[in-house]
Amino acid sequence: MDTVRSAVGLCADLASLTADDARVLSILTPAGTEEVRAELASIAERTGVRIADHRVGEEPGLLDVGIDPAAWLEAAVDPVAGVSAAGSRLASARLSDVSGSERTRVLGRAGRLDALAYRIALETAGFQRPIIVDMRHVREPMAAARAALEAWRDLVRRM
Repeated sequence: MDTVRSAVGLCADLASLTADDARVLSILTPAGTEEVRAELASIAERTGVRIADHRVGEEPGLLDVGIDPAAWLEAAVDPVAGVSAAGSRLASARLSDVSGSERTRVLGRAGRLDALAYRIALETAGFQRPIIVDMRHVREPMAAARAALEAWRDLVRRM
């Protein structure tokens, strides 16, 4: 818990250096940790830092919600529905994808994410924060990141 407290403090300090509200800390809590989640919610309330839990299938509750589409798809849960359920409690959104059982290039041909539906859900939920392009476990991450950002911009232009 000390590590999370330190991360929240760093997040608050860094946010004071920016013009926008960058007070979001993304975490992943395991199931069965409701006491820990309650303590995290108390820390968030005291500090003004939003704590986005990226637990798959998480609905708004004690903590705000973070969506990692690849993780949701791997668990056979619809990330688009997750965005819609979270609404204004969505504090962090990643752009990631999966093909079969491995992560793949975002917005590539092999992926399972319906990127347009995901983008529309984010817009409908009023999500205004930057999207986080997640390149963990993706081959050639720099090239994949550039391609993902270009494809994401193309999606926005088509809307």
